[in-house]
Amino acid sequence: MNPGRLPWYALHVRAQFEKIVAINLSRKGFDAFLPTYKIRGRRIEHRRSEIPLFPRYVFCRIQAAEVRSLLMTPGVMQIVGTGAGVKPVDEGEMAAIKLVVQSGLHYQPCLFHETGRRVRVAEGVLHNLEGIFAGKGLVIGISLLQLAVLVEIGDAIQVVPVSNTRTNTVSPSLTALKRSNLKNTPKQVVERAIGMSPHRSGELDRTIPCIPATIVFDSYSQRALAGVRGVPVPARSLLLQTKDFDIHLQIRRERVQRYILGQILSRRRERFANVRFHLLQNGEKLQATTADTRGEFNFSGVPEGALNLQVDFPHLTIIGALNV
Repeated sequence: MNPGRLPWYALHVRAQFEKIVAINLSRKGFDAFLPTYKIRGRRIEHRRSEIPLFPRYVFCRIQAAEVRSLLMTPGVMQIVGTGAGVKPVDEGEMAAIKLVVQSGLHYQPCLFHETGRRVRVAEGVLHNLEGIFAGKGLVIGISLLQLAVLVEIGDAIQVVPVSNTRTNTVSPSLTALKRSNLKNTPKQVVERAIGMSPHRSGELDRTIPCIPATIVFDSYSQRALAGVRGVPVPARSLLLQTKDFDIHLQIRRERVQRYILGQILSRRRERFANVRFHLLQNGEKLQATTADTRGEFNFSGVPEGALNLQVDFPHLTIIGALNV
């Protein structure tokens, strides 16, 4: 069979093994694809660092007879699928991700959602690309992984609607936001929030502003000694930010359990007692907890995969995307 016609599969790999797996698969003759993006890290003297777009995932074209060889590749844990077995990634979605990565435009990970105003790019390097409109960008998702990327297209590129209707499951909470509700947030965060909703209808009070928090530091993107004999694997550290809040997270594993320890800090001297924290997956709330007076909180029994952290203040809701 022509390798170009083989289906794409998503491989779940060990943390920080994405590049190693992609290189080894290519050496074996597989058509492997590791999408990456550039991020400016605070702890590397403001140099630009290229990291996996979808941490712990590598994509590969394979046929059934090659599964055994692929699973023997160091770092590969499993082929993603459903209860019925392995399942290929949608060919159109993979083509869209590759087009974005090769476009030369700025792009970054974002919350996955299937609902919203779908548009098609009418010109330029992304000509005919379809996605969900989000201010000056398009959201392109991978349904199987519930992961997505936001590519910035600006004001100059023309888009045309694919459909004039929205699905009935669109949440009003974020799609109804106006820039006046988010006047104190950074411009790029505002543009990403408009038209985007990871929640089901009615979960949030539309009268309360909802602010997305973005990941500005991830220790998994830094060089580490993980895996070196005698050196313990450190906890993963994340820093999420809005204009007025920092959310520090540590993701730890003890035997088969995974924990999230966190603390929220405010530049506005907020009181954190009774602030509610929710952990969500695919729009469903998995756990809820309350912060102490210092803004500290924790979750136990945390599953792998794409998650959302929701922080509920009386006057404000913050949402951040995680991939653990």
